[in-house]
Amino acid sequence: MAKTPVTMRMEQEEKQKLEMLAEKRNLSLSDYIRRGLQFYTSFPPDLMNDLERLSKALHFPVETVVAHKLIRQMAFDATWQTVIGEWRPGYNREFRIDGKGLVTGERLFKLLCDKYEAAFFKAKEVIAEESERSNALIEFMAEL
Repeated sequence: MAKTPVTMRMEQEEKQKLEMLAEKRNLSLSDYIRRGLQFYTSFPPDLMNDLERLSKALHFPVETVVAHKLIRQMAFDATWQTVIGEWRPGYNREFRIDGKGLVTGERLFKLLCDKYEAAFFKAKEVIAEESERSNALIEFMAEL
């Protein structure tokens, strides 16, 4: 496929910073910028809208919101593995493959929401049962 040149303008300092970052990843500046654009445009429209709303509410750029969400999840996963000693149930659940290939976008979002909803309802049920048992124990102990 033939490549078409694209012209863009940026501050010299910004260009130098991007060139340095590209070099650290053994990429040309063009490839580095292209990968950034591919990453940024890979979000489904509804997710991007949610990120933009969150960005506006927090007064941080969308890129910062995305970076912090990813860092939080990766820290959670790393800590789970360190403390528990094995990967958490469902680790890498976001990498589902079906007959059409990798599940992405809105389909992946819906699939994960359905899984989390079922798990959260189950957790809520377990917590309610434990709370009832705790209350019964407290009442029993109060009678002693």
